[in-house]
Amino acid sequence: TICQSQQRIPQMRNADALGSPVGLGVRSILALIVLLGPGCGREVSTDQRIARVESNLRPAVVVAGRPSRFTIEERLRYWGVPGVSIAVINDGRVEWAGGYGIASSTTAAPVTPETLFQAAYSSQAVSAMGALALVQDRRLDLDAPVNHSLHTWKIPENEYTSQQQVTLRHLLAHTGGLTVHGFSGYRRVDGLPSLLQILDGIPPAHSDPVRVAAVPGTQESFSSGGYCILQLLMEETAGLEFPDLIRDLVLQPVGMENSTFRQPLPEDLRDRAAVGHDQSGTRLPEGWRTFPEVAAAGLWTTPTEMARFVVHLYESLDGRLGAVLNPELARLMVIPDSAGTALGFSSNEDGSVISKNNASAGFFNSLFTYIEEGKGAVLMANSGNSVALFGEIYRGIAEEYEWADHRPRVKMPVALEEEALRAWEGEYLLAGLQPLTIQWARVELQARIGSQPPFTVLPESMDRLFGIEVGFEFEAVRDDAGKIIELLAQWQGQEARSPRVRDR
Repeated sequence: TICQSQQRIPQMRNADALGSPVGLGVRSILALIVLLGPGCGREVSTDQRIARVESNLRPAVVVAGRPSRFTIEERLRYWGVPGVSIAVINDGRVEWAGGYGIASSTTAAPVTPETLFQAAYSSQAVSAMGALALVQDRRLDLDAPVNHSLHTWKIPENEYTSQQQVTLRHLLAHTGGLTVHGFSGYRRVDGLPSLLQILDGIPPAHSDPVRVAAVPGTQESFSSGGYCILQLLMEETAGLEFPDLIRDLVLQPVGMENSTFRQPLPEDLRDRAAVGHDQSGTRLPEGWRTFPEVAAAGLWTTPTEMARFVVHLYESLDGRLGAVLNPELARLMVIPDSAGTALGFSSNEDGSVISKNNASAGFFNSLFTYIEEGKGAVLMANSGNSVALFGEIYRGIAEEYEWADHRPRVKMPVALEEEALRAWEGEYLLAGLQPLTIQWARVELQARIGSQPPFTVLPESMDRLFGIEVGFEFEAVRDDAGKIIELLAQWQGQEARSPRVRDR
């Protein structure tokens, strides 16, 4: 009984009162062993795994003779990220959770597993489960035109809707041909628009109207605007405000007791909330933005509770008694249809791997899980500059838990003269959007995207560079005189043309 009652202690980790800056200190672990006694070795083993992950963050590329293993503390400092929270799923359960760094650069309050973060567009997976619960109760129809069920507002008809009406399935899968990719949030001093003002783009809303811009069902195009229509549809169907409805449909049954879709964040939860920081490390003046588009981006939660949501999805797929969804509807959330889309997550072809990567002003979060193996992790940080850090954490977890994905590559750079390397120096426009700067830094090249920290790039050949800390690769496009005029930037299987806009 003592062993069972104490199993949660090493799983929920934050700054150790006995002096260790990360996780449980050695004295705490020894005290725990004494307290639990023989027969509780499993928890000590889990704690050892935690310690290995905490000290084994891996770069995207391993190069002989260069450091390739780091602690979380080191990488928080290196990337300028104030704090991060982690929850690891193993054997179909939340095995452990940990908080690292600080929740606010003003107060220096530590991140704990209970610290709340903005979930951004991961909110949509939770919203999708709630919508499918209404389908299961026969209160909504996946394939009926949503305009048939809307009352106070309807999707404006046009030449696209005359060919195909928007359905609930389209909204959930981002195949409705709808506009408004995402939302930037509102400062506390701003007036908040109503849902109808958001849908029509009427001030104080500062986003465009949500309209159909392609024939529904013909292509996938991410539309958070579509989830605003979903919000209205669910509210009018159930006669409840969305935060109350989704609490009853999903949050309480799943065990997400500390999560909320309330916007603005309720006063009694603000002391537990992380404060957002931009890519330069500057604290957001208002602490965080408010998102009245709650179904699309309004969830405040923790990695632990988001991991519980994933575990509950496992249980729904297995037909567990008391699960929110039956297996048939749960499969729709993870298995792509004939058009290649699932209703809630990004997934591979057979739905065995699902993921979400999202950002809001000052926050970044990520979710990755192997459905069939019951393995995965949820990461949340109070910084817009967390992508590279998350990659390093994932690679540390992947090595410890023997994941097939998120493993570092091994590369060997070639030796080039300084003149050949400095020919790469200049400013490029990455994918036509963000400035990418490559410059000489004492003995090697560094690249910087926007205001993010720089990362080392090494030559693989005269015409190819690779990043160590992040997985970017750059291929040179030269003019007839041999000058580099453009880069082909490659990252995670994607390629973007990046023209040179300025020499150094």
